[in-house]
Amino acid sequence: FCLGESAILSIVGWICTMPVIVLASRLCPEGMEGTMYALIMSINNLGGIIGSQLGAVLTVYLGVTEKNMDNFWLLVFICNIS
Repeated sequence: FCLGESAILSIVGWICTMPVIVLASRLCPEGMEGTMYALIMSINNLGGIIGSQLGAVLTVYLGVTEKNMDNFWLLVFICNIS
C-alpha cells in the first residue's frame, strides 16, 4: 500500500508540475529553456527537502516516537493541512 501510494503521489505531482514547466518555457527567452527547467526543478527539490526536515522537526517537537503515539493524530492533521 505504501509503495503504491508513493508512486501515485509522485505521478500526480509530476502531472501538476507540467503546466508550470510549459508556461515557464514559453515565457523565458529563446535558448534559456534548459536553464529555466533546471531552476524550477532545483526549487522543487529544495522545497521537498525543507518539507521533509520540517516534518522531522515537528515530529520531534510533538514527541511522536514508535512508543509514544499520543500526538500522532495532531502530526497527521498538521501535515495534511499544510
